[in-house]
Amino acid sequence: MNPQSAMGKPAPVPPEHEWAAIMRRDPAADGRFFYAVRTTGVYCRPSCPSKRPRRENVLLFATALSAEAAGYRACRRCGAESERARRKRAELIESTCRLIEASVQTPRLDRLASFAQTNKHHLLRTFKTALGMTPAGYHRWLRRKKLEQGLGRGESVDSAIYGAGYGSPSRVYERPARLLGMTPAVYARGAPRQTIRYGFATTEFGLLMVAATQLGICAIEFGRDREELLSLLQRRFVNAELIATNARLDAWISAIAAHVAEPVADLRLPLDVRGTAFQKKVWDELQRIPAGLTVSYSELARNLGEPRAARAVAKACACNPAAVLIPCHRVVGADGSLRGYRWGEPVKSRLLAKEKRAFDSRKKRSGC
Repeated sequence: MNPQSAMGKPAPVPPEHEWAAIMRRDPAADGRFFYAVRTTGVYCRPSCPSKRPRRENVLLFATALSAEAAGYRACRRCGAESERARRKRAELIESTCRLIEASVQTPRLDRLASFAQTNKHHLLRTFKTALGMTPAGYHRWLRRKKLEQGLGRGESVDSAIYGAGYGSPSRVYERPARLLGMTPAVYARGAPRQTIRYGFATTEFGLLMVAATQLGICAIEFGRDREELLSLLQRRFVNAELIATNARLDAWISAIAAHVAEPVADLRLPLDVRGTAFQKKVWDELQRIPAGLTVSYSELARNLGEPRAARAVAKACACNPAAVLIPCHRVVGADGSLRGYRWGEPVKSRLLAKEKRAFDSRKKRSGC
């Protein structure tokens, strides 16, 4: 059997013996070759339980690495990715990050790919899957962080701008809201004019506080009293101007309180939360978990394409700034145990029970 030539090209049509192994899902063939499906862009082990593809859509590869180099991604059902492929992917991401960090100008994707000895499409997909942003986006994020740090150290505005790698101040002032949420000068003074509105509602889990910027909700907390919650908000947003709720925020608070009382469906409201690239990636994935269902930390890590990052996923869940709206309560231990919750395990247990009842009720009404 020769599923792949020395040049790395896949066999154009699966030979009879290998095709028979795929059709009967032969575990004995695992490790001997991998098959990729043109129409899905996924590669699998021969024993994969997924639906069998058409033979004309199948390509064979000798290794997981060669399948990935050809642009295919690993199947999550059969765990086709090998340990060596995972290690190579981590090395690719790390070396690319170091190169970007050492670059003053945004490095071109084709040059990054050439340095990494891979094709640019594979690099882009791998990098974005791991970090939740493109290489160019990562470079922009680094420059913004350098600008924030420079301004925070008390550097002059121009010095901080040039020190962060911007070619001229105009590059920053063209879009200050996207970079810092305000102009550099305002940021340097501690963002005194940033406005955050806040309001409260009473729930069965205690007092609910919701806070929002002009862009969306930045904090949702449960607590015992207003002073405690307001103090927490002040510590998180030290230099912001905190003012009472308005009609828009009142509507959001009512929607969140109603959802807590009776979670009839997933709640979607605008968010303006701050975190690392990995944290935001985890929080985005949490919002894809339907109400009434749960996943384990390890499952969530695999869904993110980071099967070894279960602990980092748990830490990102613990840093969740927006209870309920970013539903970290839907993540449990592999054995189904609650495994903690920033607002208390009793709250987590009752939220899950409410969502499960609503889910079962919808399922029953639909006849499924």
